Amino acid sequence: MTSFIQDLYDEQEVLSQEEKSDSSEEEINQTEKITKEIEKTPIFTLEKVKYRRPSDFVSVCVANNIMFLGCKNNLIIRINLGNSENLQDINFTNSRKPIIRKLFVDPTGRFLLISCRTGENFLYYHSKSSIKTPKISKLKGKIIGSVTWAKNNNDNKFRGLIGTTDGIIYEFQFHRNFNLKKLYTFSQNDRITGIYYQNIVANPKLMYVLVTTTNTLYQFVGGETVEQLFDSYKNKKPSNLTLPGELKKSEFHLNKNKGYANQFCWLTESGISFGNIIAKRNSKPGDNIIHEAKLVPYPKIPELMENEQIRNLPTPISIVRSDFHFILIYPDRLVAISNLDHIFIMEKVVDPKLDGKLIGVIQDPTTGDLWLFSSKSLYSIVKHNEDRDVWKIYLNREQYEVALEYCKGDNIKGDKVLIEHGKSLYRKKNYLQSANILGKTTLPFERTAVKFMDLQSREPLKYFLSSKLDTLEEKPTSESIMITTWLLELYLEDLNYLEENKMEEKFVKAERGFHNFIKDKIKILNDQTTFELITSYDRMKEMVFYASLTKQFDRVISHHINQQDFDHAIKVIRNNSLLDMIYKYSPILMFSAPLKTIHCWKQFQNIEPSKLLPSLMRYNSGRNHNDKKPNYAIEYLEYCVHVINNKEQTIHNYLLSLYIEYNYDDKLMRFLNPVNGIKYYDPRYGLRLCMQNGKKEGSVFLYSEMGMYKEAVKLALTFDENLAKINANKPTDLILKKKLWSKVAKHIAKRTGDPRKAIEFFKDSETLEFENILPMIPQFKCIDEFRDDIIKSLKSFNKQIDEIQLDMEEDRNSAELIRKDLNHIRKNSVLVRFDEQKCQICDRLILNNDYYIFPCNHSFHVGCLTKEVKERFLSKALKRQLKFLSNVIKKEEKQLYIQNNNIEQSINKETILEINSKIEKARNDYDRIVASQCIECGNFSSKIVETSFFDYSNKKMINSWKL
Repeated sequence: MTSFIQDLYDEQEVLSQEEKSDSSEEEINQTEKITKEIEKTPIFTLEKVKYRRPSDFVSVCVANNIMFLGCKNNLIIRINLGNSENLQDINFTNSRKPIIRKLFVDPTGRFLLISCRTGENFLYYHSKSSIKTPKISKLKGKIIGSVTWAKNNNDNKFRGLIGTTDGIIYEFQFHRNFNLKKLYTFSQNDRITGIYYQNIVANPKLMYVLVTTTNTLYQFVGGETVEQLFDSYKNKKPSNLTLPGELKKSEFHLNKNKGYANQFCWLTESGISFGNIIAKRNSKPGDNIIHEAKLVPYPKIPELMENEQIRNLPTPISIVRSDFHFILIYPDRLVAISNLDHIFIMEKVVDPKLDGKLIGVIQDPTTGDLWLFSSKSLYSIVKHNEDRDVWKIYLNREQYEVALEYCKGDNIKGDKVLIEHGKSLYRKKNYLQSANILGKTTLPFERTAVKFMDLQSREPLKYFLSSKLDTLEEKPTSESIMITTWLLELYLEDLNYLEENKMEEKFVKAERGFHNFIKDKIKILNDQTTFELITSYDRMKEMVFYASLTKQFDRVISHHINQQDFDHAIKVIRNNSLLDMIYKYSPILMFSAPLKTIHCWKQFQNIEPSKLLPSLMRYNSGRNHNDKKPNYAIEYLEYCVHVINNKEQTIHNYLLSLYIEYNYDDKLMRFLNPVNGIKYYDPRYGLRLCMQNGKKEGSVFLYSEMGMYKEAVKLALTFDENLAKINANKPTDLILKKKLWSKVAKHIAKRTGDPRKAIEFFKDSETLEFENILPMIPQFKCIDEFRDDIIKSLKSFNKQIDEIQLDMEEDRNSAELIRKDLNHIRKNSVLVRFDEQKCQICDRLILNNDYYIFPCNHSFHVGCLTKEVKERFLSKALKRQLKFLSNVIKKEEKQLYIQNNNIEQSINKETILEINSKIEKARNDYDRIVASQCIECGNFSSKIVETSFFDYSNKKMINSWKL
C-alpha cells in the first residue's frame, strides 16, 4: 500500500469501524437467535389424524391426494384428502374373517388392487355409473408382493406389472376386462418385494425393469415392450445386487425427478441400500444401471443401546426416503437419519398400548406428503425446514457451491461457507479465486488484505478489493471511497509497469480493465482525489477518460489543445454540444484549425454569432492578406447572413469591413444593395470604411442610402458620370433633383467646354428645363441653333399659365359659395326660454340638467333621451357601443381630474390635451348615436308604427286587459 493510500486508509479506518460495528453486531445477534430457535424445532413432527376408525388398520396407500384405508373387518375407506368430508366405504367381500393383506393404488388414485391373505385379489375402480370391485380370477391363489403402474391418461384403462410372492412377474391390462400375461419366473421362486419399470429417458424406445426380492436387486434392460424385454432374458441372467441375509418384509422405493426415477432406496436385512439409476441411450440386456450403490447399517438408537438386555439391534419394518432423510419405522417409534452423512437425526416414540403398533410409512408419489399408520392411528408426518443442516454436510465434504446453494440466502450460513471455501483455495494457492470469495465474507478487512499484500503478484489484492467493494452499497461511504481509491492506484501502477516494460498485450488488457473499473465505480470515486492520483502517475490519457466520463469537458478540451490536438478538441465540443466551450476556446481553435472550427459552429442552432467575433478578429489579425487560401471568417459570416438570416448589426458590419479590407468589390456591392432590399448594417460605419479605403462606388451608394444626394453626386462625378446621373434622379424633391441635374450638366459642360453637350444632356433628363441650361450658354453665343428648344420651352410655360388661371377661377367660385352658406347659417337660429322650455319626455324644465335641443324646437334631457333611444330604437350592437363610450368618458374624466389635482408633480399639458381630445371624440360618437335626429319628428317616429302598444312578455299587463 503506497503512502497516499495509507494516509487515506488511516483517516477512514476509524470512521468505517464506527459505521459498521453497532449495526452489524445487532443484525448478526438477531439472526443467530432466530437460527437457534429454528434449529430447536424437530425436522419431522407427527400430527395425529382425528378419525374414528371402524376397525383396526391393516394396510394403507395413498396417491394423488386419494387415500385408501384397509381395515381388519375387510372394509376399505376411500378418503379425498382435498375434502376430508368426502368419505366412501368400499365393501368388496362378504367374508367375516380378516383377509386384507395389502393395498396397491395407481398414481392417479382411480384404481386399487386388493391383495388378500387367502390368495384372492380384487380390483376397485369407478365406472361412469357405479363403483365396481370385481374379483381377479386369473390371479386366484396368488399373493401380490408388489405392483408398478404404467403412465396412463385414460380414466377407464390402465396397465402395469405385478410381482407375486412366489417369484412370478405378470403384465396386466384393464379395459372392460382384466387381462393377465405371465412374463418371467425366478428359478428359486424368490419372494418379490418390489418392482418398477419405465422407459429410458435418453432412448424412449428402450425400457428397464427393477425387481427386488428378500435379498437381491435384479436389473432387466432392453426391448421396446416388456414382453420383448423379458424374452431377451430367457437364456441370460439379469444383472443383480445381492446382499447377505433375507428380509421377508423388504421394501423398494424410488425417488423421481421430473417424473423419472433417478434414485432408489431398498430396505434389507443388512441395512439400507441406496444408489443412483443411470440408464444410457445404448444400454443393452445384461448392462448394470445401478451406480454408486451404498449400504448403510441401521442406526444405533440411543435409548435402546442404553438397555443392556438388548443385544441385537432391531430391523425396521418399513422405510421411505424423503429429499434428505431416510425415515425408518419400528413397532414403537419413527427414526430419521440423514441420507447424506447417515447420522442419527431424531426419533419419535409412539405408545403401542394407546395408538397400536406401527405398521408402515407411505408417501404420496404426486404430492410428496408422508403418512405413518399403526393398527389404531393415522399420522401426517410434517416436515419443518428439512434441508436446514444440508449445507453443513456439503461444507464438511468441501462441496462449497452446493453448500452455499442450501444456505438459501441465510447470510450467516453463507458467510461461513464462503470463509471456508476461500481459506481452502488460499491453502491450495489458488489466490485469485480465494481473493474473490474472501472479499464477500465478514472476515476482518485489514487482516485479509495484508495476506494478499504479502504475495508477489498484485492481482489477488485487486480481486479481493473488487470483491469487497461489490458487497458495499453503491454510494460514497468512507470505506467504499478508500477501497476504490486503493484499487485505482493499483490499476495505475500496473499500467505504468506494463508500459515501461513494453508488454503491449497485457497493457491493452489492463487498460480495458481500468476503463471498466472507472465506469462501474464512477459514483464512488472522489473527484479531486482521483484527478490528483492520476496526474501524479502522469497518466494523461486516463485523466482524459475519467474527465470525459464525469463530463468535465473543460479539462478534456484544455488537454487536447495543450497537446496541439485541435481536431480532438473540436470533436469533444461537437459530440457533447458544449456551447459554452465554443465561446471559451474558439479564439485558439479558429486560429489553429479554422475550417473544422466553423463546421463545428454551423452544427449549433442556438449559437450566438456575435460572441464569436473575437475569434474571427483574432483569426483575421494573424492572417496574411496575400494568402490565397479561403478566408473562413468571411465564409462563416456569409453563412450567418445568407443561410441562418442573422440580423445582428455587428455581424453585418464586420462582414462589410472584411469585404472592404480584402477588396471583394463585387461582393461588397451585392452586400450593400441586397436583392430583398433589407439592410442590417450601419450605413455610417460602412461609409466611413469605404471613404477610408477608397471604395468610391460603395461610398456613392451609401451617401445615396443616407439621403445625402449632393455628396453622392459630387463624389460620383469624380469617376463615373452615369453613376452621377443615377443618383441625381433619386431624390423625390423636384427642386433638389433639378439642382443635382444642373450640377451634373454644369460638370459635363465644363469638362467638355461645349454647351451642346449640356443641351444633349438636357434632352436625356425629364427634370431639367431649357431655362436651367441657358445660364451655361456663353453670353454672345448665337441662339439660332437653340431656336426649337426655346420655342418648346415657351409653349410649355404658356400651357402652365393657362392651367393656373383655371385653378384660380375654381377657387374664386368655391369661396363665393362658402360665403353664402355662412350668411344663411347666421340667419337660422332657435330661441330657448329656460323658464318655459320643457323636456318632451319627463315634462320638466330643461335647465335643471344637460339637454339636447333640435332645429324643430323639441328639447330633451340627455338622460331621458338616452334611456328612450336605448329602449325603443337601438340594436344590441349599438347598445354595447353606447355603454363602451360611456365608460370611456368616465375613465378619461377621472384621469383628467387626477392630472389637474396632482400637487406633487408638475402638470403635463400634453397629457391633458390628449385626455381632452379622447373625451371630445367619445362624446361626439355618443351624440351621433343618441341625438342624430329628433325622436318626435325624425325617422325614429316612423319605426314606432311597427312597435306593439305593450310588451307581450309582461303577464300582468296582459291579464289587466282581460274581460
